[in-house]
Amino acid sequence: MDIRAEQLGLVAGLMYQTPSYRSYPVACLKAWIEPVINHRQIWFAFDSQGRAVAYFTWAWLAPDVAHRLEHDPNVLLHYSEWNEGEQLWIMDLVAPYGHAHDVMRYLRDHKFAAQREIRWLRRDEEGAVRHVTIFDRQRHRPPEQAVPHDAHFRLPLSAFAESQRGWLATETEFPS
Repeated sequence: MDIRAEQLGLVAGLMYQTPSYRSYPVACLKAWIEPVINHRQIWFAFDSQGRAVAYFTWAWLAPDVAHRLEHDPNVLLHYSEWNEGEQLWIMDLVAPYGHAHDVMRYLRDHKFAAQREIRWLRRDEEGAVRHVTIFDRQRHRPPEQAVPHDAHFRLPLSAFAESQRGWLATETEFPS
């Protein structure tokens, strides 16, 4: 199976399990998921049985595109805009089984540990921006001083991969 088809299936399954996403039209997959799959800007978390429990997507936005994202509830990025800037934005984080904190800590302390800033926004049901979060590494303790990821979270570092096949190819060990 093509990895892109696998990723699309995992996203659709997780969206279906999330009440706020369940009613989205299938066309949103083309607009919001196809570009990140093609740009390889999507990552998944899996439980100890290999079931997808979360995904997150990101984009590298130029300042003008970030401004549109923050102020236009109907913004759709052009394919080229997903990778044209230096601002790292988490575009989507879906964790219907309660793993959002695991995922946020993973992306902050491991996947994007070298990034000084990571931005993400939350929207309400009408699409208006509820809150923009900017994680600034200079105002937080460095990752080497942080508590080890596996110490307090349900998902170990080995739970994160680009696809289920990628996860299965690793020696995945979960805490008992």
